[in-house]
Amino acid sequence: MGNFEIVKTENLKSYTAFSKQTFKNIIKLDHEMPMYEFVPERRYSVDEIFFDTPNNLLASAGIILSKVIEDGKAYFKIEREEYSFEKRLSSGRKVFIQPAGLRDTIVDHTLFLTDGISSMFSTKFNIDFQNVFKMAVPKLELNSKIDVLKILSGVGFKGEISFEEIKIINYFTKRKADLNMVTIEQKSSSVLTKEFQEFATKLEKYCKELTLTNESKYQIAIKMTKLK
Repeated sequence: MGNFEIVKTENLKSYTAFSKQTFKNIIKLDHEMPMYEFVPERRYSVDEIFFDTPNNLLASAGIILSKVIEDGKAYFKIEREEYSFEKRLSSGRKVFIQPAGLRDTIVDHTLFLTDGISSMFSTKFNIDFQNVFKMAVPKLELNSKIDVLKILSGVGFKGEISFEEIKIINYFTKRKADLNMVTIEQKSSSVLTKEFQEFATKLEKYCKELTLTNESKYQIAIKMTKLK
């Protein structure tokens, strides 16, 4: 049986980045921002495959279904369409996580995924999800390489910068694209929110190639690979 998780959206900012060089430029900011220490943390990969029927039945119902593979572990994830915007006024967004085997298909977890959708939505669907899952095929694939930096300051502020190099494949439109994103997140106490905002302001000042966005990777990827 899966479970619900709350994904943090408070004191978190996401940006699109001009190029891969942006990550190296951020590391060099320790000269421009000597009050902060930039500490390389880790590098890892995440693959996420989004599923839908050929006529986008799940998306039209506001359901985003994907399979995520990270650090050799796999799980299915269900999100509501409006939550994919990651609205900053909310302290978090709810997602449903169903653990899975690396080779498991959606059909293998029909019962649990159906329960997850029913619990997440107040709307009652007149949809036979068993048949929907049988018809569902890969719609979009995101292959991400992620570098993480720890940010420390003398006033107790702790944060994290994640730089993502993302390869996008849209199986419905047959289009591909590359996307670079940067996310900064506060890791210290929420009482240091002011310090987080100050760090974000300085980062934006010295790294002009960052463009703030409220859209998720999924939404940006769909826009970048849609048919013109």
